[in-house]
Amino acid sequence: MMRQFIFFCLLLIYTTLRAQDDFYNPYFDFGPGDELMLLYDKVKVYEKANTSSKVIDKLPMGKSVVVKSNTIDRSIINGLELPWIEVSYEHDGKEKVGFLWSGFLSLPVENYAIDKSLTFLFGVSKIVSVKQKKNTELVLYMNCKVLSQGKLLAKKEFKSIYNGLSYYRNLNVYDNKGLNGIKNILNFDFRNVYYSGEYGSQVFFWDGKKIHAVKNIKNLSDPPCYYTEELIYPNDEGGLKDHILIRADNGCNEGEQQIQSKTGQYIWKKRKLNLQMESKINYH
Repeated sequence: MMRQFIFFCLLLIYTTLRAQDDFYNPYFDFGPGDELMLLYDKVKVYEKANTSSKVIDKLPMGKSVVVKSNTIDRSIINGLELPWIEVSYEHDGKEKVGFLWSGFLSLPVENYAIDKSLTFLFGVSKIVSVKQKKNTELVLYMNCKVLSQGKLLAKKEFKSIYNGLSYYRNLNVYDNKGLNGIKNILNFDFRNVYYSGEYGSQVFFWDGKKIHAVKNIKNLSDPPCYYTEELIYPNDEGGLKDHILIRADNGCNEGEQQIQSKTGQYIWKKRKLNLQMESKINYH
């Protein structure tokens, strides 16, 4: 009886966590009318929502499709269990309808750059098991790609700073904000679905040839206390020519508030951030 009770409790916990992950998983949030782009090349479109059915087409990377409906069908590919969706698209001059696995789609990208000639794509790559000393950790990898007129210019696979898909994810693309030697700033923004918790960005630079990892920005909110980090570029308010300022604040909004602020002054050289100077300030 005790074993049955324990099994029931574990099953209930698993089901609850699974339901939460599904509810907040961005790949379950695609809705009818959403126009999305393919993150991968030669993506197979099927007659039905499974890989056993007939292949209708193979679509190229960067191809746009429109969501017609969601399905309850799922498949596990590269360790990722994600749903199938019904899409419509144009191919060979014809309007077609079929099903594809949602993990092949790019997540939302907001391009704020003046030059819109490039296409930036971003989405999941895989989940792998990594053995630790005492347990096994599931590690999520993401993928970013840069295209020009459908041609792949560069790609970057990177480890996500958060392993759960229950974080909202999107890519914001900016101009270089006055920083010489790069073309675009790529902010991969991650936010906990709850009011408090962890959120932040993984910052990359596109220099016209390669995508470079720059800095992981992590923010913590546990009311009334918090910790925040911010990157300040030359063209930003308070910016410094040819430098990147990284400001970190932590404090509590309760009682006699004391805040500690730390600012690091960096330059971008030889494809990495190089610290030039650091200062700390404590104030109430």
